[in-house]
Formats: sequence, C-alpha cells, structure tokens
Amino acid sequence: MGWNEFKNDVGVVYSFIKWALIICAILAIGWSLKTCTWKEYWDSGFY
Repeated sequence: MGWNEFKNDVGVVYSFIKWALIICAILAIGWSLKTCTWKEYWDSGFY
C-alpha cells in the first residue's frame, strides 16, 4: 500500500467523521431547541 492510497483513505475517513459530527451537532441543536420550547410551554401553563 503506497503513501497516496493511505492519504486517500485518511481523507475519506476524515470527511466521513466531519459529516457525522456536523449531522450530530445539527440534531443536538434541534433537539435542545425543541426541548427548550416544550419546557417554556410547560412552565407558562399551556398543557
């Protein structure tokens, strides 16, 4: 296995991890926003 093939594999793994982290961050932000909104509704008595 040559250096170029190794570099390509690392690039693929890196971009996969990067996208996974971005997706996780988006989901986490969305979930926390939804939870905060529900908590505000709950606290203000709309249930």
